[in-house]
Amino acid sequence: LTILLITALISFNLTLTAQEVKFGKVSKQELQEKVYPLDSTASAAILYKKRTSHFEYTDGEGFTLITKVHKRIKIYTKEGLEWAKETVPAFQTHGSRETVGIKAYTFNLEKGKIIKEKLKSKSIFKERESENWTNFKFTMPNARAGSIVEWQYTITSPFASNINDVIFQYKIPVKKVDVKISIPQYYTFKYLPTFYYPIHVQTSKENRTLS
Repeated sequence: LTILLITALISFNLTLTAQEVKFGKVSKQELQEKVYPLDSTASAAILYKKRTSHFEYTDGEGFTLITKVHKRIKIYTKEGLEWAKETVPAFQTHGSRETVGIKAYTFNLEKGKIIKEKLKSKSIFKERESENWTNFKFTMPNARAGSIVEWQYTITSPFASNINDVIFQYKIPVKKVDVKISIPQYYTFKYLPTFYYPIHVQTSKENRTLS
């Protein structure tokens, strides 16, 4: 059986730049930056955040929601080290649960060379918050003032009707946010924006086949 699937694509852009940001690769210029250009008092800044959510279909199981988040943060001061840690919540109920996969790196500039250190799996801790929520927590290794920390995680969820909130605004500056949510025709979600600054939203549709 082959069916035609129509997917609605919703893209949100807080700031648009032509430069492509690749996970796991930072520049010396980013590491040499001493203060955030638009706010010299910032202890840290989110240089880049990308969030995608899409649905995959499995025969016999239906749709699964896949959410991927890529975040790159520059630490300017010791006070900014609180941004060198992250908590990823995962939901579970009635025998079904979300799974989480995490990759992360710390970058430092030493004697003119970029030193890249990987977050080890043993440094990712699972903390049971409640009957339904488990938090995956980690703190980046060797993070210090001047470091760039970067992580990428994927949440695979059987709860296809629940898309997590998209967060644009933080206590520290955000240079670029790029969000793309792809929704199959079988679902209808209500867009509920709550923000101070306007965000440019683009919508489109594309066809693909499922066998």
